[in-house]
Amino acid sequence: MQKKSTYSVSGWICYGVVFFFLSWILLNIFFGEHIPVDNGNGWDGSTYANITVDFYNFVFRHRLDQYTLQRILPAGIVYSVYKLVNLPIERSQIALAFSLYNFIVVTVSIVLWNQICKLSNWSNKAWLLGFSAIFLNFAQLKWMTYYPVLTDTTALFLSILTLYCFVLKKDYLILIVGIVASFAFPTQFFLNITLFLFTAANRKETAVRVYPRVSILLAVFCASCITGLLFVIYSRFGFQVTGGNYKMPVLLLSLMSVFTYLCYTLRPLMIQGFMSLTRLTIVRTVLVIIVSIAIRYIINLLSDGTSHLTLFQFSLYLTAEALAYPFNFLFSQILYFGPMLILAGLYWRQICAESLVKNTGLSILVAMGVVLLLDSEARQTINFLPFMVFVTVNMLNKKNISWKFVTVFVVMSLVISKAWLTINHGVWPELTPQLAKMPLEFPLQWFFMNVGPWVSHTMYIVHALVVAVSFIILLSLIKEKRVA
Repeated sequence: MQKKSTYSVSGWICYGVVFFFLSWILLNIFFGEHIPVDNGNGWDGSTYANITVDFYNFVFRHRLDQYTLQRILPAGIVYSVYKLVNLPIERSQIALAFSLYNFIVVTVSIVLWNQICKLSNWSNKAWLLGFSAIFLNFAQLKWMTYYPVLTDTTALFLSILTLYCFVLKKDYLILIVGIVASFAFPTQFFLNITLFLFTAANRKETAVRVYPRVSILLAVFCASCITGLLFVIYSRFGFQVTGGNYKMPVLLLSLMSVFTYLCYTLRPLMIQGFMSLTRLTIVRTVLVIIVSIAIRYIINLLSDGTSHLTLFQFSLYLTAEALAYPFNFLFSQILYFGPMLILAGLYWRQICAESLVKNTGLSILVAMGVVLLLDSEARQTINFLPFMVFVTVNMLNKKNISWKFVTVFVVMSLVISKAWLTINHGVWPELTPQLAKMPLEFPLQWFFMNVGPWVSHTMYIVHALVVAVSFIILLSLIKEKRVA
């Protein structure tokens, strides 16, 4: 018989935070600022707006490349709703339609997150900590309504839905969600099949062998390989993003920051034995291969045969974004998703020991995630956020965290979220290849400083100071509790 959950959302604090969040989103949808490009659609959003207006012809008449086909789900849903209620699709209203769609999706995500907390038997304090980490950040409080015609909110929902299936131990539902995600946010499919292939959620507790020296060697080896690969790619192709400092002394510091980060994050995962890949089953492996081939066949069948972002191009972007500035990838992730990543770093070894030790699939997924976090364009890793929050809060729930700690964390989340920030200043000049440096200058820097690799030198220093202050505050709270 399932143990009755001790978690309850009846507290007025929990209700109040949810009410504040949803009210804030609605206010920003109708009265907040929106990206002043193409009637609020934005640059990437213009493509999705075009698809929404003429979904059938774009998808079934070979007018989309392979990359875009893997992100058509939100546009298809909005298009279907228009047709269902028999409303004319006006391109000028697409941004509003996506905003309302995102509001519904994020509301359902909150419901799912609440169920995950109940099933995990979390306290009110743990619930609030997790809610703040996922929803009270720049990604949700600002970006979702400012730049609504994207697939980010859908990716967050699919990730939370996957986590919900994982907590329920419904492995085949995880695979189904992954299939759906392959047409909304492609990296989610790989996270889902990882959980499906390697999950050990149903196995009994077993002793885990620990080989400290071996784990150190493996972590250093993996970090060296990845760092070396980034250096080789950069040396061979020299691809850079606007704003990055790629002069040799700074470049070496950036490479050292990548190496240090990977050694720190991968070593505990090695200790917990996530490399024990012997849990593969023939049936699941064959099923994943068949599903992957079927998805690839459908994409090739519907596409125009091209792709504006190949694996090679992705590696170039990832390299340039990881090496733009030392530790800029971490600063960007923290400023975008909030202080939970700092908290995860401070408790990283305990998280790996307590939350990942029993599940090979989750360990491999987290290892994939920490590598993907090298992408300083943080919005690309939004589907990893719920898993990082889950393993962190699941560990903290076992500790006697105080309301003071949670309150300070919530306030920090709101401050770092920049929900109070006004992005639209002045008239934005039109971006052209001849104006490649414009993102580094204000007023455009108000926008691009939130996107990671396009941060200016000045704002990079500001971000570093904000992260440093946040780190000191959280570390002092943790030490204060230990002393107490």
